Amino acid sequence: MENRAHAFAAGLFTLLLGAAVVFSLWWFSDHRESTREVLLVSTGSVNGLNPQANVRYRGILAGKVISIRLDPTNPQDLLVLVRIRADLPITAATRAKLASQGVTGIAFIALDDPGTKPALSTDKGAPPPRLRLERGTVEELADVGMQTLQRLRSLSDRLLD
Repeated sequence: MENRAHAFAAGLFTLLLGAAVVFSLWWFSDHRESTREVLLVSTGSVNGLNPQANVRYRGILAGKVISIRLDPTNPQDLLVLVRIRADLPITAATRAKLASQGVTGIAFIALDDPGTKPALSTDKGAPPPRLRLERGTVEELADVGMQTLQRLRSLSDRLLD
């Protein structure tokens, strides 16, 4: 009788532990809310952006970067696939921009929408909508800095001649 009680207790403990593990995996997964995919197309660099990087819509956490790859039809373009919440109003006017967090420089995608155009299609089975990924602030500052240095160089060359 005592052996059956120990076997029953061990079996019950195993079932409860298994249920707790399954619940924990569900709890920590990102699949609790409905999501949709959006494909961002970039002609520039996505330096610092990694899979699983955050996507923010007007400052709030909206999703994650799923993959970053070259466009097979045009190798000059980079395709960034993001998965975002389905309730966000993504339209043809939505702008995606590469941004960085604070001092660390960890890159994320910042989405912004003025709300001036109708929402993009969210049909199941349709390919994800494509949006242009604009250059980040760091790239813009680097370009402006290079232009300023070139102007200073040409100015100093003219002054020395």
